[in-house]
Amino acid sequence: MRKKSVSVSSVLSAAPFNVVFRRSLMGANLQAWYNVVAMVANVQLANQRDHFAWVYIIMGFFSVKSMYRA
Repeated sequence: MRKKSVSVSSVLSAAPFNVVFRRSLMGANLQAWYNVVAMVANVQLANQRDHFAWVYIIMGFFSVKSMYRA
């Protein structure tokens, strides 16, 4: 799929994921892609407003200190 404005939902709903890279993935890059696909394969999306949350702090806000701790 070569649409810049495609939604995450439409990509995740295709099986297998319809993703095209400009360059061929080989070796460690191909393995990294397989790892990403495995992580997002079972993600369930809801038709709700997006929000960002930093999971390393209870309040969910990013801080450099929390990044170094993580």
